[in-house]
Amino acid sequence: MKNSIVIFMLLATLSLKAQDKLKNGFIYKDHPYIQTIIKLFEFGSKGDTLSMKAFYADSARFYQSPDYSETAGFETLNQVRSNWSKIYNQWEIQSMVKIGNLDGFEYENAPFTVKSSWYITAIFKKTHKKASFLEIVLDEFNKEGKITKESSYFDASSFKEAVLP
Repeated sequence: MKNSIVIFMLLATLSLKAQDKLKNGFIYKDHPYIQTIIKLFEFGSKGDTLSMKAFYADSARFYQSPDYSETAGFETLNQVRSNWSKIYNQWEIQSMVKIGNLDGFEYENAPFTVKSSWYITAIFKKTHKKASFLEIVLDEFNKEGKITKESSYFDASSFKEAVLP
């Protein structure tokens, strides 16, 4: 009987211990890096690529899905700046609306990351057709506060329709 009580107490203790909540980081709803992303998209809505460049580390890498780049993978800051110029020459940005809250993630042994969602509407200048899409962006920051990696995800079908005559 004594052994049964000891075993029961041991199992009960282990069961309670297994339910302990463990933290592996923090989620922020307000943080200077979140404000950085908001400013970045403000410049993006104006086509101010020079001001946009200032937010990125020189070694920054960019990934987008779908990926139409020639490299079919990560692109450098210089490659992306060239793409930004092409985009702003061919498209007129109508609006970039923040969807929901931006979240900052700070995990142990990982770079600070901001997740943002944007609803973007633009007009293709040659056809005057509108493209609208939701874009989800993950930006990773270094300790100096510069973006080192940007991953963006969106559906490009409205682009394809807008460029057709």
